[in-house]
Amino acid sequence: MRPRLLAGAVVAALCAPVLDPDVQLFWRDTQRFFYPFKLAIAERLRRGELPLWDPWTESGASVLGQLTPGLWHPATLLYLALPFPLAFKLNHLIALPLAAMGAFLLARRLGARPWAASIAATTWSGSGFLCAMAASNLPFALGHATLPLAVWAVLRFVDAPSAPRLLVAGAVLGSCGLAGEPQSMLLAGIVAGGWAMLGAGARAAPRTLARLALCGACGVLLSAPATLPAAERLRLGDSRRLERAVGVFALDARRFPGLALPWAFDDAPELTGPGASDTPYSEYFSGEPHVAFAGSIALGVPVLVLAAFGGPGLLAGAALFLLAALGPATPIEWLASHLIPGFALFRYPEKLVGPATLLIALAAAAGAQRVLAGDPRAARRVLVSSGAIAAVLFALRLAIAFGHDQMADWLVQHGRVHAAATAPLFVSALSRALLVEALLAAGLAAAAALRERREAVAAMVCAVSALACGSGQLVTAPRELLESRPPLADLLASRAGPSPSTWRIESDTDQSLVLPGLDARLRRAAWSAQVLAPRINAVQRIESASGYGSLNDEAYGLAQSAAPAVFRAVLGVRFRVRMPWEPAPGPGWTEGPYGTWILEQKTLPRAFLVSRVVRAGAPLPLLRDPGFDPVRAAVTAGLGFDEAGPAGEAQLQRDSPERMRIALQAPGRRLLVVSEHFDPGWRARVDGAPAPVLRVDLCALGVEVQGGAREVELRFLPRGLLAGAIACAVTLALLGALSVRRYRSAAAR
Repeated sequence: MRPRLLAGAVVAALCAPVLDPDVQLFWRDTQRFFYPFKLAIAERLRRGELPLWDPWTESGASVLGQLTPGLWHPATLLYLALPFPLAFKLNHLIALPLAAMGAFLLARRLGARPWAASIAATTWSGSGFLCAMAASNLPFALGHATLPLAVWAVLRFVDAPSAPRLLVAGAVLGSCGLAGEPQSMLLAGIVAGGWAMLGAGARAAPRTLARLALCGACGVLLSAPATLPAAERLRLGDSRRLERAVGVFALDARRFPGLALPWAFDDAPELTGPGASDTPYSEYFSGEPHVAFAGSIALGVPVLVLAAFGGPGLLAGAALFLLAALGPATPIEWLASHLIPGFALFRYPEKLVGPATLLIALAAAAGAQRVLAGDPRAARRVLVSSGAIAAVLFALRLAIAFGHDQMADWLVQHGRVHAAATAPLFVSALSRALLVEALLAAGLAAAAALRERREAVAAMVCAVSALACGSGQLVTAPRELLESRPPLADLLASRAGPSPSTWRIESDTDQSLVLPGLDARLRRAAWSAQVLAPRINAVQRIESASGYGSLNDEAYGLAQSAAPAVFRAVLGVRFRVRMPWEPAPGPGWTEGPYGTWILEQKTLPRAFLVSRVVRAGAPLPLLRDPGFDPVRAAVTAGLGFDEAGPAGEAQLQRDSPERMRIALQAPGRRLLVVSEHFDPGWRARVDGAPAPVLRVDLCALGVEVQGGAREVELRFLPRGLLAGAIACAVTLALLGALSVRRYRSAAAR
């Protein structure tokens, strides 16, 4: 078997179960966020439309206001060419071959021969971290998968600068931002920068830094169509967003054994007792919020043994990333945030396990090349160390077998909530991991004992280890869980008719009811679907006022939480859905499916006129006043008037999510209120003349009109998109022209 075929076989084995046409990826944000978003994007692209505004969630939101939809990433073309269920899977799974290719090329750059390089490829593509991201968080999967390829491309340009190489480096770096993961661009710069600077002499350091900066600038410019609109949205958010996220989703040091031992130290909901929700992770290895960002960090014992012989540079880099992943527990993340420009902009230090995993995979390739392809005496070091580790693991496995009950009792006593059902499941998972890793360590020892083809056999052992670490992370569910229509959707539609442009719901954002008869992963996903959790509502074509995203509008959220009556009236919330575990509701609430509670309310038209506008720098006290009537008055930050006479009439017609036309009968100066989430990207024309768009009642759109006005047209174009598109196009054109010129000059010679 050839080394590349081995890497391909591992990737194929990981992907094959997911490609079953009857199942779909679903775990965590895959169902809650990416499936609805990608479905809406795919449907509009197939109609020849460019989806810039999402009307389904948060009373409407900019698609590019969140980085995560990845509209401009090349993988979006899959949705034009393939049926959506298959395209959605491939969008996630493409991360694995991309990761394998990048790690292989980067290991070859280190001097590893093909078999040793295949160890890096299989380890990185099959790592618990990357497979967990592929199953649960699409942007982070694509961003981290592209990381080694980006490092390789940047180093290639630094070695021998040319326009074609700069174009490739910028495009690969920029693809991380286009995928919705700009942090991977920064991580690639950190890894490539450290690599290049360590290899450059003092005299070459300024030149090397300049080349690295040029690559980074090109990557930023090429990703600008995605990053600039998101940066504009960031201005609407909570200024203390990053401060509030300090320590959230930081790696717990108690999980470090999970680098060697899969399953037991993973955040695995299947390791819960019947009807329970406590996992070994939440019980023994976590602080708040008791769920992991990275479901697994497993690499396996053989990889760690080989990495120990891979040289101090790669291991030191991996150690620094792992220490930074611990968040506030060590000063490393704080130092990086204050010393590295842009590092402090990103949340969730647990993501730094990704580059640490990559560096360990590269160290394993370098170690395999160093000790298995050379002197037999060096191979004996691997034989002795892996054999000793195998013996220790077997001994621990036997000790657990004899002391199973005592260990389970001890765990119950020292657990976070003393969950009795969790301890035996953890002990069983630990026993299985010890046995499997002991066998793999013994396999590596056997490979080191061979006189010939040591590298090939060691690569096969590492491939099996990668399958053990990664295969359990790519969890799937029956497609009907994501596609079937829940009873709640039919009930609401039977009461109020179709939802689009007519009415919205407001539902809970934290779904946690345990449904009987399903395993721990499926019951969470099923409950989210049944109660039309935010964004999942889009699959059923029901509009929602509730939001679910990483970049939130602070004023909108303030109106929803502090002035809910006005918020619901202005934005057309017809149904409120409350969960069975919430306090018993008052009059008017009726019971819905699965014990939910539903309140139906009267709604205002999607567009209406008001004759009284109050100017207020702090609108919240006015909105909370029991006497405030949003039908007759509105609050804005920069406009105020009070006109006599009837309000007038307005009739909304929606040509597309990005375009609305409102026919008016305005008897005098009025404010047109449109029940759509305010965004600075909206532009208005009143009878053909440009007019400013105002934020009304903290949440909605408003346009001032004069008496006799007949029509208002609203169009949406995200702020930053035009500038980003120009920056990207100019950069592509310039680098493309220089590349063509270089090739023509070379051909002329």
